[in-house]
Amino acid sequence: MRPYYVDEQSLRRLVDLVSPSKSIIAPVRHRDSFLFRKMSPGEEPCLDYSNTAVPPKFVLLPQLEPLLSYDIRRGEAKSVDQLSNDVILLGVRPCDSSAFVVLDKVMSGQYTDPYYAARKGRTTVIGISCSEPAPSCFCDSMGTGPTEGASDDITLTEIDGGYVARPRTVKGMRFIEEMKGVFRSATNAEVEQGEARAKLVRDKLRGGLEIEGLQERMSAAFSDPYWQEISRRCIECGICSFICPTCYCFDVAELVLGNRGTRSRGWDSCQFCTFSRMAGGLDPRPARSDRLKHRFYHKLVYMPRTFGATSCVGCGRCATRCPSNVDIVEVMLRWS
Repeated sequence: MRPYYVDEQSLRRLVDLVSPSKSIIAPVRHRDSFLFRKMSPGEEPCLDYSNTAVPPKFVLLPQLEPLLSYDIRRGEAKSVDQLSNDVILLGVRPCDSSAFVVLDKVMSGQYTDPYYAARKGRTTVIGISCSEPAPSCFCDSMGTGPTEGASDDITLTEIDGGYVARPRTVKGMRFIEEMKGVFRSATNAEVEQGEARAKLVRDKLRGGLEIEGLQERMSAAFSDPYWQEISRRCIECGICSFICPTCYCFDVAELVLGNRGTRSRGWDSCQFCTFSRMAGGLDPRPARSDRLKHRFYHKLVYMPRTFGATSCVGCGRCATRCPSNVDIVEVMLRWS
């Protein structure tokens, strides 16, 4: 598909230009950080950012999501409608876009989660290439960035005065065609400038992580005393799970008032002491070291073995936000 160009002013006014039947979710500044949220008419997204504090996975996996409602007396149950309109997810960094591929393998693989699938089908992802990677980023080592994300429907690359827009899917091409007067064909000079900018960003990343063979090396280190050592830092707060773009674990709860009830699911963390506890009190991971080790093995060993995808996209959030300095890069370097 041929590349297009969109000027900066039109892109920032996108919230006013799209059909009212679509919602735009984009990054905005929040105190000393950035976050994704639904835009209101007249608002402009902040596209000049390194990464948001929390990934946009909540668009597909909400932090709290009603699944169904029921009436006990009547014996009736019905699903809760998940989306009222289509969503344009604007300004997604390559690591977060690539994380959706990992979620797809779990939530839309052999067994499809209908709630996730409905949201994914109605979401158009407009990714944006990184211009200044943060010191904690290592997406290049994980093959998830920094210039395009694996789930991009459209990839934007910043150049002077605007962006080169490359449609990656039919859905992305359809969006460009709908926005008549916003996008135009890119010139050769604009395409070349975009490619030069992308190369500059790739050259800035640190690299140095040897991912090939990591699964085998970690499998042989399952009983290594290192897991006891690193777990002494962990305070089991669960922030690593909640800010990870590929963590998908959830708990299901019932809220019953009188004869009526609602079943909902919400984010959970394998680092919580009750996460793996079963009926009768049996717990396969009773110690903190067991739970922390499981987190790393799930991401770097079990997911590649089961789904063919490493469950780490190199965004660096867990390392920068962890209050006790538990760093997944440190773990990978130990066996790289």
